[in-house]
Amino acid sequence: MTTQGEYIKSIRKTHNLTQTDLANFLGVKVRHIVRLESETTPLSTTMLFALENIDRLMIWQLDRLLNVSKSVN
Repeated sequence: MTTQGEYIKSIRKTHNLTQTDLANFLGVKVRHIVRLESETTPLSTTMLFALENIDRLMIWQLDRLLNVSKSVN
């Protein structure tokens, strides 16, 4: 059975993200990701949803960035 910390780390590694990258993407501090991975902080429902939908969230954020850059040009 996979632990909370292993689950978060595997998602992060699957997307080739550092702890800093993941923290910035999710809008949390790096120490929060460290605590989640070391299981000293429980995983909230909101964070679980964000992690389970990270593919969609990353695509959505990329689309937003591309649309912003198009409107600037």
